[in-house]
Amino acid sequence: SSLLTWTLKGNNRGTYIINVTAYSSDGKFNKSVSKQVIIKYGDLVVDLYSAPSSKEVNQSFDLSVKVENNGTWNASNVTVKIEVCDTIKTTDCSKVTISPGSYKICEATGFSCSSTGIESIYVWFDSVKDATYDEGKVGEIAITSSSPQDPDGDGNQETNYDIYFESIEVDGKETTTVNILQSGKKTLNITVRNIGDVTLNDCYLSISGINSSYYSITPTKKRDMGVGNELSFEIYFSIPDDFKPGNYTLLIKLVSNEYEEGTTIYLKILKVDVKINLTNIEVVQGSQKKIEFYLENIGEATLHNIKLNLTGISSEYYILSPTKVTSLAENKKTYISLEFNIPETESIDYKELTFNVISDEKNFSKKINLTVLPSEEEKTNINNSYYKLIKEFENLTKSIKEAKAQGKNVSSLENRLNEINESLDMLKEYIDQGKYIEAKELINSLSSDIQSLYQNLQVEVKSESSIILVVAIALIIVILSIILLYTFIISKREPTIKSVYKFKKKNRLHEILNSIRNLFVKT
Repeated sequence: SSLLTWTLKGNNRGTYIINVTAYSSDGKFNKSVSKQVIIKYGDLVVDLYSAPSSKEVNQSFDLSVKVENNGTWNASNVTVKIEVCDTIKTTDCSKVTISPGSYKICEATGFSCSSTGIESIYVWFDSVKDATYDEGKVGEIAITSSSPQDPDGDGNQETNYDIYFESIEVDGKETTTVNILQSGKKTLNITVRNIGDVTLNDCYLSISGINSSYYSITPTKKRDMGVGNELSFEIYFSIPDDFKPGNYTLLIKLVSNEYEEGTTIYLKILKVDVKINLTNIEVVQGSQKKIEFYLENIGEATLHNIKLNLTGISSEYYILSPTKVTSLAENKKTYISLEFNIPETESIDYKELTFNVISDEKNFSKKINLTVLPSEEEKTNINNSYYKLIKEFENLTKSIKEAKAQGKNVSSLENRLNEINESLDMLKEYIDQGKYIEAKELINSLSSDIQSLYQNLQVEVKSESSIILVVAIALIIVILSIILLYTFIISKREPTIKSVYKFKKKNRLHEILNSIRNLFVKT
């Protein structure tokens, strides 16, 4: 047997497993055991507990801090010191023990400062055992003038105006630089303190260096700020998508009726952009096609919760993978596959598709063209439709020539016939060049044009026959009117004449009726 002694170094608290293996060199003995070890340690956290917000020059004041042990072991031999205005004092906490979960209030008295301004309050630890701790700045105090001054000795008291920008924070952290994404939003919290010796009236905050439509300040109401008091403001930035990335210098000013003071902050607009290397696609009717492309983050910020989709075509015709990406860091790519399955029944066409990228930070899209090309069967159908149009055109040409030979006015129809002939020549070129989508569109148009022209030809022919018929009817009416008038005149003469005329009238009327009948037959 042997006694093993372990010495643990460091202060990382937690539960650890120690594995020990014993074995003989000849391999006849080999045994392992595990032991769970819990490492405990103290962890001191300090906060300012009691301090005046302001004091006059050379005026005495006391300070106290709260020291709490958030660890799992006693912190022993703890000594706490407080520093302000270059004076360090040991508190009443000297070589004390603070058990886990408990705290002590440590106080130092008799501080005073000899000059005006904002003075930082620091806490320091000394001789601490079995505990970690953070030390440094825990607060501030404003030191103001003790009374109005007369530096010129002329009996006129001078007023001291002074403003201090006590804190400028984003997300609870002090900063002078605000980083905002294109299309992003951010809130800047600002606290200012009056460290002069008179009240400032009607105080408000102003910003220059950026368009006022890109931010708002609350509260908007003007307020007074007494000596040693502070005012807080929120600046809410809302940056549009097209805001130019870069660095901008902003001047923030606290303005009052009596005095104004400014400070500078820096606004950095981060570029948010992606590259989608997806290009135009061609797929034949009744076939499949799979492509791979990538999405690259070419901006200055990580994109989160990315969703991908394709619009402009039925979702039954494609498979996109992946459709979700958790995050994409700057200058990184994610690869995407897109598989099309176009049915035989889908019309040949040019389709405009949109690939959409939706993220928490910004949305993007890219338009591409999907060309559905004809199958061999569709090509045959298009060629057959062309030959059918040629036959219809030949028949129409023959009909127009016949109408012209009969004396019909077909000049306007001949002009349209020439236009159709030119379109047929263009259709032939499309087919020869393999432009079947354009050819199919032109076939539909030509079929409609030929049908319309044939109907117009029928109207032209019928309209001339109608004119002849109207003229014939008018002529018959005139002749009958003359006959009736003549009959009426004869009926007024002697009976002898009447009987002779009656025989002649019957024969004459028969001739006229025969003439009218022949006229209708010709028409």
